[in-house]
Amino acid sequence: MGGENRFRLQFKFWLDVNKPDEEALAVLCEDLKRRGLYTKTIRDGINLVEDLRNGHLDVLFALYPWVKELIVYGQGGALARPASPMVAPSLDELIPLAITQSSDDDATDNFLDSLDSLEF
Repeated sequence: MGGENRFRLQFKFWLDVNKPDEEALAVLCEDLKRRGLYTKTIRDGINLVEDLRNGHLDVLFALYPWVKELIVYGQGGALARPASPMVAPSLDELIPLAITQSSDDDATDNFLDSLDSLEF
């Protein structure tokens, strides 16, 4: 393990703070850095968006298991639909469910906010 060469890449991106949405992202990035969550959030976000763009929900369900439970069991805890890998809800079904889910978790709030900016 000690003799292995590590190969790491760094990526940069620009934010135009004259645009309100991008200024808000800059503030969020600084806050995430302060809390030590920046790199993990970037990795999770890129993986999530790519998975969703490819029509998959695996990363979403891994990051937010409550979303899968809400879809399978509904708000009242009763089985809402058969739990089958062949049944995948659309984003149109997921977003209203996610919005009604209440949580004090910052990661959940960040995820819900990020749904608004997804392009499909």
